[in-house]
Amino acid sequence: MRRQAPDQGDGATLARSAAAASPDPSVPVRAVITIGRPASEIYKLWRDFENLPRFMSHIRSVEVLDRLSSRWHVSVSGRDDLTWDAVVSYAYDRTKQALMLETKRATALREAIRACRNGGIVSVVGVYGGLIDKFPMGSLLNRGLTMRGGQCHVHRYLEPLMGRIERGEIDPSFVITHRLRLDQAPEGFEMFLTKKDSCEKVVLSA
Repeated sequence: MRRQAPDQGDGATLARSAAAASPDPSVPVRAVITIGRPASEIYKLWRDFENLPRFMSHIRSVEVLDRLSSRWHVSVSGRDDLTWDAVVSYAYDRTKQALMLETKRATALREAIRACRNGGIVSVVGVYGGLIDKFPMGSLLNRGLTMRGGQCHVHRYLEPLMGRIERGEIDPSFVITHRLRLDQAPEGFEMFLTKKDSCEKVVLSA
């Protein structure tokens, strides 16, 4: 019996399978690396592509051609060396910003989709609305990725979380970094906005 590819004869089954609920297949990966240098210095080192071979063994060399273009020479196990020319994609975003034609900058979302393993899940939470430029739909579709998202479903989680707090199973107070009076609300907002004094959560009281 000839086996058909999903997009040739069984698209409906593939769609049903993709939409069905399934156990969480994710594998948690946690690592803490402390680099004793300023973030600006680290970014400057990384952004100069000619530095990448210093800490990425498969990259033989990167030749910067101009402000946005570069030529990469990469060694791939079992194959000949590969060479290609690349262009920094955020130039498109910067141009639209300057002309005030931008919609939503999807830089982080594009990187998440590119970094996700084939058949994996990209989860987007929080406020991420509006129209998006240069969305990599081809990568999402061709690699069989699942995309999920939404803001926190407060009504769904409030009751079970409150029950666990009342039973002493969890203590959420660790998220509170500052306590201020109600009349200090503007000061608290500015502190949170600028992350002054490592501010994460402000609680106001009368």
